[in-house]
Amino acid sequence: RSWKEGGNDAAAVTAWETYVARFPEGEHTAEVLMSLSEITGGADARKHLATLARDHGESPLVTRALLDLADGLTDEGNMEQAEQHYSDILERFPDNELSGFARYGLAWCLVERDATAEAVEQLDWFHATEPGRAADAELRSSALELLVWCEGQQGHPQAAQAAWMAFAALKPDPNALLNGARTVADSWKALDKPDEAIQVYGTLSKNAPAVKVPALIEAGWILLDEGQLSQAETRLAAAAAEAPNDDTVIELSFFLAEALFA
Repeated sequence: RSWKEGGNDAAAVTAWETYVARFPEGEHTAEVLMSLSEITGGADARKHLATLARDHGESPLVTRALLDLADGLTDEGNMEQAEQHYSDILERFPDNELSGFARYGLAWCLVERDATAEAVEQLDWFHATEPGRAADAELRSSALELLVWCEGQQGHPQAAQAAWMAFAALKPDPNALLNGARTVADSWKALDKPDEAIQVYGTLSKNAPAVKVPALIEAGWILLDEGQLSQAETRLAAAAAEAPNDDTVIELSFFLAEALFA
């Protein structure tokens, strides 16, 4: 440990690997394997993590080892093996404090292989579970953002909107909130329900000042497409009052003027 703290990583690796070789089931071997994984990286890190998970099942570090192993495989694009490790965590340690991270990682693996409905089953946990128990706020926010997208992809606007409202309650980045609103609105529009889509943007414009203008403009476009020109004009006027030189305001002004004088 003193070599690692002194910046001599090579000596630390040699010492730790010697310890593991001499004491494969030693009292501190799991901790040493975790340290080796952190200092080596790549294939060597995976080897040490796999050894920890396989040979030290009683160690409290096993869950972290499996999660790090899965995350590393995800970063490398090996989603199939990563999915196996995430699933292993949830089966063996469902109540562990790291299980939420495994659930989110598993959801991404499922999305990558177009198993969106299965991903929703994992992500619904973040929506249904009390915020304080579900995970830290950042993880829950990311999971709900992904849930909005998944529900939208499946053509479930009501579920997408419910997830989006839960996402909004976490005060996420305004642009992420806007993108979520677009997903929900597009899902409503696909079912030929433009009024519901307009309501989504109305909620956004009232509650997220940072994206008020794009929310008004998005609603304006829907109203224009629906031939509700006076309401489109109202949205445009409100957006122009906030940002008269915004390109999206100018573009909508042009097309609305064409429609009004056609």
